[in-house]
Amino acid sequence: MDSIDIANEHAERMLELNLKKVLNKALLPAAHACDTCGVEIPEERRKAVPGVQLCVDCKSIEEQRSKKR
Repeated sequence: MDSIDIANEHAERMLELNLKKVLNKALLPAAHACDTCGVEIPEERRKAVPGVQLCVDCKSIEEQRSKKR
């Protein structure tokens, strides 16, 4: 097995993990209040984002933090 095979297997595992994470999140009922700050999540957001757990502001902060990694 060469380095390309190893890289492909790693990429495949990461894709599977990310898909499972997204699918599991979608199965959760949408929260009425943000898990982080407690602010009410508007009904429009709950309908648009299945399984939403964060308000727009907290989600933006989470995404900014993940970009810095």
